[in-house]
Amino acid sequence: MDGVSVARGAIGNPWIFERARGLAAGVALPPPSLHRQREVIAEHYRMAEEIYGPARSCRVMRKFGIKYARLHPRMLEVRDAFVAVRRSADWRAVLERWYAEDLPGVGSRRRPWTDFTGEFCVHGGLSQFLRRVGATRLVELLKRSSRS
Repeated sequence: MDGVSVARGAIGNPWIFERARGLAAGVALPPPSLHRQREVIAEHYRMAEEIYGPARSCRVMRKFGIKYARLHPRMLEVRDAFVAVRRSADWRAVLERWYAEDLPGVGSRRRPWTDFTGEFCVHGGLSQFLRRVGATRLVELLKRSSRS
């Protein structure tokens, strides 16, 4: 294996990189807490508002809010709250309501990881994927990329 593509797995889950590094090093890191998620989501929205302006940033960020909701223990309700956002104040209200308590986050509910042979690691996730393709190789790639 010469590399790993995370691609859309990082949308709404920017913590996937540190968790992958942890798994590759033999340490299973927990999903980010709700307060940690709130900080990242708020900063992401702030940057979108800076780039797109208040009106357009709500539409642009709605799809990201839906993805971020996957790591929340009450995913469906949070997803619906992000879908309903129309103004900047709505965005802040979602964060204030659903991310006020610092609960533990949940693992990603994404599809199983593939091992690039077309076979899926059924009921697995990143840790099972790494066991199949080789965590040692991934660590080498991560070290090499951090030096670049």
